[in-house]
Amino acid sequence: MGTLRKLALFASACLAAPFLASSPAAAADRDFCGKTVSGAILDKYLAMGDVSSPLKCPVTDEMTTPDGRGRYTHFQGGSIYWSAATDAHPVWGAVRDKWQVMGWERSALGYPKSDELKNADGKGVCQEFEGGTVYWSAATGAHPV
Repeated sequence: MGTLRKLALFASACLAAPFLASSPAAAADRDFCGKTVSGAILDKYLAMGDVSSPLKCPVTDEMTTPDGRGRYTHFQGGSIYWSAATDAHPVWGAVRDKWQVMGWERSALGYPKSDELKNADGKGVCQEFEGGTVYWSAATGAHPV
């Protein structure tokens, strides 16, 4: 193979490498209220209505969780947590407060596996985590099971 052809192949490989290393979601980072939201967390935030959602404005940029398994962004009205095993899910209100007191993702609950759902009886909500479910109602408060 000629030197010129080798250089052309090398140059095309070098130019292509950065595009292969970044995902379309990573390229679509967006700023809201002076903070950056990106990737799957951005996708979830946009689907919820971004600043018009119950989460409102982000108060942190996207950050790595202390256990190193995931990412999160805190917002005025809650948080969105992501891990490869669970995807991105918002957590807010009394469920988030209970999870925080227990130790966030390092607790026995782990990462959220679902968005908040209405309880079957219509009196409260629940949210599934890797290690259990947190149930909340006005009558009982938030309790992990």
